[in-house]
Amino acid sequence: MPLPDPQTINSYGGAKEQRRAVVSPIHSVSAPEHNSVVSDLAMVSRMAPRGIVRFVTGTPPTDPSVGVVHESMWGKELADKPVVTSLGANLYRVTWPTEVENELGESVTLNLRWATVSCGKKPVLNQASCEVTGPNTVDVGVFTAGGASDSSSGVIIQVMVY
Repeated sequence: MPLPDPQTINSYGGAKEQRRAVVSPIHSVSAPEHNSVVSDLAMVSRMAPRGIVRFVTGTPPTDPSVGVVHESMWGKELADKPVVTSLGANLYRVTWPTEVENELGESVTLNLRWATVSCGKKPVLNQASCEVTGPNTVDVGVFTAGGASDSSSGVIIQVMVY
């Protein structure tokens, strides 16, 4: 299964054997070189961020007026954009599509593994925490430095999923 799922070298056809010399390095790749590149690619796929979304806290949450709103391995079109909903005071749920389409046009079921969150301050220091709560959902809590507070409206939150 291609990205956004993690890969192994076997996902790319396994390690290759060099059966004859490379005649033209412009048109061919040696087996050891191919194996090295594919191995590196597979390793990176395990740790690469799958997507990012930014939103402004409030009821309802909104898109920030500047900067990236959302981006993902599978695209940045409106259909790829996660939906952010309010679950109550300073609690939000970010829901990505259940299935996404990769660059090959193949449908892939999304399975988020972990997430990180960061937030800006406005006008007081804020903190945020997040948890992957389903294959395509992340719940986010936003708090002022002193604890939970309804004054956390208007804070820009950035969620990155892996």
